[in-house]
Amino acid sequence: MPEKSFAAVTMTYNESHFMPIWAKYYGGLFGPENCYVIDHGSDDGSTSDLGGMNILRIPRSPKHNLKRANFISNFVSSLLEWHDTVLYTDIDEMLVPDPDVYTSLVDFCDRMQHPAVTAIGMNIHHVPEEPPIQEGYPVLEQRRWGRFLFSMCKPLVTRVPIKWVPGFHTANHPMVFDNLYLFHLHDYDDATTIRRLAMTRDMPWGDGPPDHYQRWPDEKYKAMLESICRFKRHDEVTLKADDPYIALRLDWARKFIAENPARAGHFYLAGNEMTYDLLRVPDRFTGIF
Repeated sequence: MPEKSFAAVTMTYNESHFMPIWAKYYGGLFGPENCYVIDHGSDDGSTSDLGGMNILRIPRSPKHNLKRANFISNFVSSLLEWHDTVLYTDIDEMLVPDPDVYTSLVDFCDRMQHPAVTAIGMNIHHVPEEPPIQEGYPVLEQRRWGRFLFSMCKPLVTRVPIKWVPGFHTANHPMVFDNLYLFHLHDYDDATTIRRLAMTRDMPWGDGPPDHYQRWPDEKYKAMLESICRFKRHDEVTLKADDPYIALRLDWARKFIAENPARAGHFYLAGNEMTYDLLRVPDRFTGIF
């Protein structure tokens, strides 16, 4: 019997900071030949030399979340003609299975039983006592605190054709968790975050609210980051799916979606008051990426 084939997909525009991190992690796991980078008009050289990854170049156009979700849904679904399992992430998102349960993301995909799996979402933060990120060194050796976020609980790994909503927060499959985590690096380094904010704020937008967080003024965004760093810290949360802190929130998400199907695509907005904490990333994740 032939070996199973797995693929990773992302979409990028001028991401010279995050593109190497994404390429090293997913390319190292699946092989560059099984990684697909949708380049939305980059002109900074960030997709020029990705070591054999598949580059699909599309014309530069205004940022449009609905078009992006529709395009990637169709693209990922089509790749399932050639791969057994396909995952999509934004360029700053790292999918990591619990190392106590799976040896790697490849092992997770190989043993995956559900049609699609939703990750447990963690937004990694740069707390004041941590120095600026050193590029080229493992992220989870430099950053140890994160915030559980419903908005990062995304169904990003699929074995069947899929249709995502804008933002990829839900899809046309039930919300199923299976010891998979999404580490979101958007706010993992203050200088990088503010530098990237200038790019997303100034680019043309085709949809989305004018007050989207990616369009905020620097000072407003900095104030938010500073307030998050003052959240209560917990170093006892294991991040296990059955940890009381995590299990309570995963149960709430499933129940809310079941009871409010019309609001499923924006379920995360209703649970914000349950995320005002910083959790220490357990040592078992150190060095994975």
